[in-house]
Amino acid sequence: MKHARDTAAPAPSRRTRQATRGRHFAEKPRRRSTAGPRVTLSVTAAAALVLTTGGTYLAEAEPAGTTTDADTTTRTVSSAAVRAAVPDRPAVEDPPAVTVDRSLGVSRSDERLPRTDRAIQPAPEAPENPPGCDVEVTTGWSNGRIPRDQLCAPWPGTVLVRADVARSLAELNELYTARFGEPMCLTDGYRSYELQVATKAAKGYLAATPGTSNHGWGLAVDLCPETYAGDRWAWLDANAPALGWVNPAWARPGGSKYEPWHWESTEV
Repeated sequence: MKHARDTAAPAPSRRTRQATRGRHFAEKPRRRSTAGPRVTLSVTAAAALVLTTGGTYLAEAEPAGTTTDADTTTRTVSSAAVRAAVPDRPAVEDPPAVTVDRSLGVSRSDERLPRTDRAIQPAPEAPENPPGCDVEVTTGWSNGRIPRDQLCAPWPGTVLVRADVARSLAELNELYTARFGEPMCLTDGYRSYELQVATKAAKGYLAATPGTSNHGWGLAVDLCPETYAGDRWAWLDANAPALGWVNPAWARPGGSKYEPWHWESTEV
């Protein structure tokens, strides 16, 4: 007699059991890495520096106080410690001291120049007397009676004045010539007594009484109209007094006699 076949369902295979138990039961749990603990350095003010086991430094934005798993250690360090942990950090050197050499000058182009390189302007030399005017003037002569050897022309071809005032008049003429391109034009200088009489007869009230005029002392000159007109008169009025020559108050506008051509020396 044959035994009856067991009709019970065969035992499920391993694949079948995994399918029926579900996906999560089929997967093996992941093992935690045993490479070693990780140390995290966090700075409260900025990003943290993560020190790995391989010696690499990484900057990660991780807020202070972050907690990790059991294998991670979190420490808060100072900024000085972070700087010390970063390799090959260049040292900060103090700037060199600034020194000032007061022996150096500054030119207009802001370049430093030694004082020894500066040009030293020599003191102006006293001008020489005009030719024939280097004489010693004596006194005791009356108006209009001055000897000829006491008189000289401040520049060639012009009128005579007393030798001791000729040099200043020559200086004034040099400046005038440099400004206007031609010398001063003079009509009258020293007048002898006889010439004063003739001038009084010709000009009337415009001429002084003979024997009282500054022309008779050799201390006055009369200018040509082109010399005392317009900007030339203004230039003389501004510059001539510094050299001892003026248009006196009585000859200026509002004076007793208006004579813009009459200029006198104030040196004597």
